[in-house]
Amino acid sequence: LLSKTWPDHLKVIFFIIDFPFTDPYKIKMTLTNTIEERLPFPLEEAIIDFVVTTQESTHTTVLIGAVKKELVHSYLALFTQSHVPLHTIDLDMFNLYRLLHIIAPEQGALVCMHISYTQTQLLYFVDQHLVAVRSLDKGPIAADEQDQVQALKQEMHAQKKNGKDYWQSLILTISSFVEQTPSYTSADINIVISGSCAEQEGFIAYANKQLAPIPCSLLSFKDLLSNYHIALVNTDLS
Repeated sequence: LLSKTWPDHLKVIFFIIDFPFTDPYKIKMTLTNTIEERLPFPLEEAIIDFVVTTQESTHTTVLIGAVKKELVHSYLALFTQSHVPLHTIDLDMFNLYRLLHIIAPEQGALVCMHISYTQTQLLYFVDQHLVAVRSLDKGPIAADEQDQVQALKQEMHAQKKNGKDYWQSLILTISSFVEQTPSYTSADINIVISGSCAEQEGFIAYANKQLAPIPCSLLSFKDLLSNYHIALVNTDLS
């Protein structure tokens, strides 16, 4: 049986929602009605999954992912046609949360940016609690680039308009995160970066220049998993 990560180019919508109760069955029953008005497509066309991020005596906070059924079915069909049994599909945002809520500081503000060539996911942790998430349908290079690695190298060497707009959108997103938590300012934030771009030589130094004065560092899943023995949990499709 095979487990795969959901492809970056197939869009997933993410929300954080608070429920004034803790019963998991009640959460599942009310989840769809709660997010219906937030979806950019009809509810009946959606596949929804969630993870609980905070649960206290009177309320529960969940991170929700929603994707169009037709995208899931077309993706699964690729494996069916190849006679490859697919057991689970991972969502990067869920896996990032599961990892980061363990390593995020008990006191302080942390932004994780998972940056692929044409997609970006951001998670904002405050005092080890997930406060905000955002997905951007853009990366540091243009979506139509054929040689993505080479295009990224060129972008880091001589920044183009696409790159400038991209980093500005990240700065605005961080500012919107900070506005939600008055106890912290941009000066209190640390940034960790993961994803296919982050692993490229020189990218973290490049990101530090674009996001200065907020410090950035590499979040290496390989190093974390070997050093901390953290296992990422998959979302079960069965």
